[in-house]
Amino acid sequence: MITLSFLLLISYFFDGATCLTPTSAPSNQCFSGSYYDEDSFSCVSCPIGHFSSFSVPPYPLNCSLCEVGMYNTKTGMSECSTCPRGKISSSTRSHCDDCNAGT
Repeated sequence: MITLSFLLLISYFFDGATCLTPTSAPSNQCFSGSYYDEDSFSCVSCPIGHFSSFSVPPYPLNCSLCEVGMYNTKTGMSECSTCPRGKISSSTRSHCDDCNAGT
């Protein structure tokens, strides 16, 4: 017998055929600044230098690297900050470095 608590633990979707297929969708909401990790079936904070601005399904499966000229210094960020004038972001987008002379 299938109980209500069992049904609440498993999400199903109709696959267009005649059967239901279990999904790996999280049972809780992933917030901006996080992504859905399919291995752990949980939401994980974006690492330093990365961001995610999505907070509605389907949740992202990874975070995006900040664009060139932008950075962030904290985990779990939903956006990146712009480097000050005369600076360029590091390859990890974790900080800004001085621009090379003449560039």
